[in-house]
Amino acid sequence: MLISLAIATLEKAFSYAASHQITTHQRWRDLYDKPLLLRLERPAMSLYCVIHADAVTLRPADIHDTVAVSITTDYQALLALLQGRRPQHAITIQGQRKLAQLFHHYLKNFTPNIEGMLASVIGDGAAYAITVPLTQAAERIRKDFDHMHRSAGAYVVHECDLTPSKRALQKFYRDVDNLHNRIDYLAQQLHDLAQQRKHL
Repeated sequence: MLISLAIATLEKAFSYAASHQITTHQRWRDLYDKPLLLRLERPAMSLYCVIHADAVTLRPADIHDTVAVSITTDYQALLALLQGRRPQHAITIQGQRKLAQLFHHYLKNFTPNIEGMLASVIGDGAAYAITVPLTQAAERIRKDFDHMHRSAGAYVVHECDLTPSKRALQKFYRDVDNLHNRIDYLAQQLHDLAQQRKHL
């Protein structure tokens, strides 16, 4: 009963997100209508999945099903994707190489149109009024996080001296290259001297 409910919930959520996805459908045409095996680890279940341009079909997988690609992940990772977030848990994709790569890119670029989803419930104006500030805030947070990450990296390099600076690394690489060249030159000279001794 719970598994049937989980499958129905996933199918509705995926179909709703797919119908509001911001995408160029021509790009994914080779992926549409192909049989996929979706293995969920937590909770453990195997689903037969077919992605269409505006919907997703799910049913319990049968042992005799022929599939082109198999995906192993968990329920939380799938829900994160539906919400437009990057999943924290791994998603393993196996199968026909070209199709597996295409599906990987599909998941990576999956971006549901949140404004479009809200518009059908609360109206266009209200959906726009909610999503624009949220999108701007998310972008500001991302930029602030990137800035903090770079600043923390600079602090660790310059103030704490825990890691060498970029300039120090470049000098080290140059010194290694120079030493390598000198060793090659010395080896060549030794070889030439050995050849001269043979002729004496």
